[in-house]
Amino acid sequence: MKKPGWPSMVILRYALLQVPRLALLVLILILVRQWMDLPVWFVWGFIAFWVAKDVILFPFVWRAFDWDSPGAHSIVGAQGIVEKPLAPLGYIRVRGEL
Repeated sequence: MKKPGWPSMVILRYALLQVPRLALLVLILILVRQWMDLPVWFVWGFIAFWVAKDVILFPFVWRAFDWDSPGAHSIVGAQGIVEKPLAPLGYIRVRGEL
């Protein structure tokens, strides 16, 4: 029996999409450190905080990176609840979203 969890491709995709932001952060910190006297521990601490933020947020956003799952993002055929009748404009809630 397969153990439930996150697909490895989703984890890799999420990590690779975070690399440019992390690289930009490091570049900005290097440039700021040249103009201001920032301690090295602050720079490394901020980078560690940034990486920890990405790790903590992953369980909440991983479904957005699961592009290969069939029908994961499709609402065709899904049932919804009418919040405001569609006459002529209204809202329907499908899977918790308007």
